[in-house]
Amino acid sequence: MQYAAVILDEMLCQQLLLFPLFVKNAQLVTPKILALHDEIGVLWVNSPPEQSSTKLAQHLWNKSTFRSCTDGAANFIMPLVKNENYLKPNLISGDFDSITTVARKFFESQVEIVETPDQDYTDMCKALKIITERMRNKKLNISKLIVLGGLSGRFDHVLSSLHSLLRFDSCEIAIIDGVNLVTILGEGSTNLEFTGGQHLLTGKCGVIPFLQRETIVSSSGLKWNLDKTELAFGKLISTSNEMVSDAVSITCTTPVIFTIELSENALSLRQ
Repeated sequence: MQYAAVILDEMLCQQLLLFPLFVKNAQLVTPKILALHDEIGVLWVNSPPEQSSTKLAQHLWNKSTFRSCTDGAANFIMPLVKNENYLKPNLISGDFDSITTVARKFFESQVEIVETPDQDYTDMCKALKIITERMRNKKLNISKLIVLGGLSGRFDHVLSSLHSLLRFDSCEIAIIDGVNLVTILGEGSTNLEFTGGQHLLTGKCGVIPFLQRETIVSSSGLKWNLDKTELAFGKLISTSNEMVSDAVSITCTTPVIFTIELSENALSLRQ
């Protein structure tokens, strides 16, 4: 079992990025505040930011080292770039059946365009494939990736976003929206410590089984702890749980989805 303590500087919290530290094989996942010099990438999919999370979305987008989006997302990013002080994406990818002629013309001379016509995979999945391959081949100098927009819109798209996290669980990826930070805890033991950063979270959390095989989970530091408990849809899932300690430990036999609710303090991160 690995362990990490994260001490957050209260004076820096409004100037830094919220993101979970994810280590391959999910032996360690810890929500922490990362200094802005850390190499963070952002992939924007599906839909524009909710009203409650516009400050956070702009902060994450503009402060990231690498900005990418799907072709459908380019349609609403264009006016944000033109009118709302959002930076241009570095990469737009997809099958380009959703992008408008106006948006494509606006971006194509200043942004890398990669067409991915394969209809067997979603645009998000194909974008993650491009980005993670470049990360692995050292062609892209980022170590972590935030996905914006993956939890809104059609419910089947939401499920597809979660499926994509599982497909690329060897990379450090989290989805963030106006309420949640969602990542994957892999098989084995995971320790999380929130020392100094509690004001960025409400404490509400969930441990959700997703794979279609037996999932046994134990935990400590939660209001309703699990003790070698089988989690499964149709049986028991751990939702609306709550952290009652700065340190939380979760052990699982198969990867699970871990969700944390963001507080108003996180949503009001400044540029």
